[in-house]
Amino acid sequence: MKKTALALALCMVITLCCACTQPQTRTTGPEATSTPKNSALPTSTVTFSVNGRDYSIKVLDSWEAAPVTLNDGEWGLTLTPKAQPKLSYNLLLYKQMQGFGVCGTGLEEEKTVIGGMEANVGYYDGADYWSFVSFVCEGVSGSLTWGIDGEGDANQLGIYGFNAQAMTMLESLAAL
Repeated sequence: MKKTALALALCMVITLCCACTQPQTRTTGPEATSTPKNSALPTSTVTFSVNGRDYSIKVLDSWEAAPVTLNDGEWGLTLTPKAQPKLSYNLLLYKQMQGFGVCGTGLEEEKTVIGGMEANVGYYDGADYWSFVSFVCEGVSGSLTWGIDGEGDANQLGIYGFNAQAMTMLESLAAL
């Protein structure tokens, strides 16, 4: 878990240091425009606090969830599909509004609303699956990103289905 947090922090530093171009706005996106909603899926509610405010999210029972608290006061949750342990998602909430940044090279973004939250969904290099979602929940900025542990191809690991499930969980994020 510490390796995942360190790897995420390193990736963020590297992307912030790269030579960036202006991101383009994506007009369509198969995942963001049609997020599946299935209230019949079993879930567990995870609660946590950021900057003295309580939040909750419903995590699918077919996923593992592990909390992460980073040094700067950000709160995180690593979500891993039990059916694909090589794939993990990091949900982070930041104590400062400008907590999430990415490189714009090859980036297309789509503005959308997820669970009542304004969000940007980022796609890199023409991919039709998202790489990140940045959002604001009740005045706290956050991000949802994914990564592969070791080698693997996102398509072969079932990225479309798992991204849709991760988006469904993100829709349930709420301030209490």
